[in-house]
This record gives sequence, structure tokens and C-alpha cells, in this order.
Amino acid sequence: MSFYAVLYSLCVSSSKSVSKPCGINNVRANFGTGSTVPQAVCVPTLAYDQNSIILAWNKPDNYSSIVDYNVYMNGKKLGNASSNANQHSVVKPYFDSFYNDDVDNFHVKAIFHSFRVTESKKSKAVAAKTAPIYKKIVDISFVGAVGDGVTLNTETIQNAIDSCSNGSKSAYGCKVLIPANSSTGNVFVTGALFLKSNMTLEIAEGAILKGSANSSDYPLSKGYQIYSYFINPIDDRLPPSLLNTLTDNHRNGPVAMADHEGYDETRGSFVNIRVVGKGTIDGSGWLRNKTDLIDEAGNNLAQYDRSNRTNWSTLGLLAKSQLDAATAEAGAH
Repeated sequence: MSFYAVLYSLCVSSSKSVSKPCGINNVRANFGTGSTVPQAVCVPTLAYDQNSIILAWNKPDNYSSIVDYNVYMNGKKLGNASSNANQHSVVKPYFDSFYNDDVDNFHVKAIFHSFRVTESKKSKAVAAKTAPIYKKIVDISFVGAVGDGVTLNTETIQNAIDSCSNGSKSAYGCKVLIPANSSTGNVFVTGALFLKSNMTLEIAEGAILKGSANSSDYPLSKGYQIYSYFINPIDDRLPPSLLNTLTDNHRNGPVAMADHEGYDETRGSFVNIRVVGKGTIDGSGWLRNKTDLIDEAGNNLAQYDRSNRTNWSTLGLLAKSQLDAATAEAGAH
């Protein structure tokens, strides 16, 4: 039994100039050309660092015979999409677990006894480069942050963000690092932080950026309004989140309903912000169970008891603090 299949060819160039990045507007169902060549090969915005580049593309109009995609750089084959997925895909371990556990043969494996492979014509080349080294790196533990899981580091981390991003012209001009190897520990507690344009925030593997469980560390006056009109007859201001992008002049005023400065109609004041790393961001909203579940790939899966209006005071952390504050304020009126 013989089958004919097609390998599709993607081309990357390392020329001095780089191609424009792509986004959601580049996704197309088809191009109407009947092409058998991958279309619109591109590097998504900020989808690269000093060691890697992520490629995206649209499948050809005629895609029924696809078996894989080969990737070439300057005419030299780098590899193919399937082997890259085997190495880097987040979901692959879960598919492997499914196949291994499927003792009832619920799935059907397609087995080709033999097949002949041809390769498509080359796609249009995309010119790409890895990122330059960071011009400035600020390790928060070097500027006074304490990773003991108790000390509040909001001001220290915010100062690191402000000083690092000042003068930066790209996401690679500045990196604020939450370290895992600080002499004081690896759990850095903070209240609301405000990211700036042209910066990278990296939470290192093993590090924890932990939100404060005290509602006062997320001041209402520094928050925002979702809509340009009032939605609450008393106060429609919302507190800031743990990580925010809010301009100084578009945050809540100190008085409820006095103005609507917390609504940012520009919706585009910030550019080139990356949040990366294998560490953990913990919002401290609710108590975590003492025992995690183990998922299909053998990884820990955090568990939380179901919360409701009867147990928020016993299971809530930041949630409890926020409700306590809201109740106290309502009582004052």
C-alpha cells in the first residue's frame, strides 16, 4: 500500500533587515489562490528572545495532504514542525498519557505501511533575528527586595520598574528580574504594580511573585473604571490588579463619583511589554488546599475548595480582605 503526501517548506532569512511582526489580523481561512505553499510566514510581535524565534503561518489553501512542515534558514534545513512540537509543545505529554492509558483502544492510530513524500515549493522568506542582549537588567533583590514571603516589596519593585524602563526603547532595553536564588528567599510579596512600556518582567524558575492578601495594598485611588459611563450609583471605581498597565493620569480619583479619570479611552498607551519566565505569579485570592492533585502528565495541579457566600471568610485571603473592607465601608454609610 502506497500513499502520496506532501511536506511543506518554510523559509527563514537572517538578513540585516527584519520583516514586520504579525498578529491576529494575519490569520486567514484561505487566500483564494488554490496554493499548495504555506502562506504569510511571520514572527508574531515580541515572540522571540536572545535564544529562540517563534514562527507562525497560515496553512495552504490545499492542505489535505499535509504531513509536516520543514523549516529552512538561508537554504539550510533546521528541522520540521512535528519534531519541534515533540520537544516544546505543552500539550504533548498529555496526548502521550492519553494514548498510554487508553487500554480500550478508544483512539484509532493511522499506520502508513509505506508512502512517498514530495515537498512543496518554498514559502516566501521571512527575515528574522533573535533579540539583542538586555541593555539594562535590574534584579529586585539587589535593590532591596526581600524574598522571605512576608516583607511587602511594592515600593521597591515599582522603583525597579520605573528606573529600568526609563529611557528604554524596546522590550529588550530593560528587564526587571524576580530571582529564585536570593539570599533572603524566593517569595516576593507585593501589592499593585504598574508596568511601563518597553520592558520585560521575568519571574525566574523557582521564584514566586506573591500578591499581598491585604486589600489596602491595592488602593482604590490607583485603580480604574471599565466603562466611560457610571455603572454603579454609589461608586464604580475598581481597585488595581496585581499587574497593571495604567497611565498616571487615567487612574481613579480619590473621591467616588467626583470624576471619571479612571477610564482610559486611549486603550493603547502602552507598547512592548513582555511578562516571561517559568516562575509563579500567585494572586493570593483564596486558600490553597494542602494536597494538590497530580494531573495526567504527572504535574501538580493546584486545588482550591469551592468558595461561596457562606465560606468566604474562612477560605478567602485577599478575597476576605476585600469583602471585609467593602462591608466596613458600606456600614460607614
